[in-house]
Amino acid sequence: MGARALRSKGFRPSASRPSLMKPHPRSLLTAMKALGVQGNQSVLIDDSVSGMHAARAADTYSVGFPNRPEKAEPSPQPGLTQS
Repeated sequence: MGARALRSKGFRPSASRPSLMKPHPRSLLTAMKALGVQGNQSVLIDDSVSGMHAARAADTYSVGFPNRPEKAEPSPQPGLTQS
């Protein structure tokens, strides 16, 4: 499911509380709850290391990709990979 499906379930991401932005897992956990899935049933695709940290904190799978050359950096922790 994509963003449209999440919006239909009342999920509205917000940047009004910076302390809850990635790498905090709140947005991922809220989205998974709205969709009725567990971490082992979902995957985050993100272009940032903070997204990978959020996925790990939410106990879900992740795929990282650097969308700009300056984002292609080695992973800061074992288990966090970018492709």
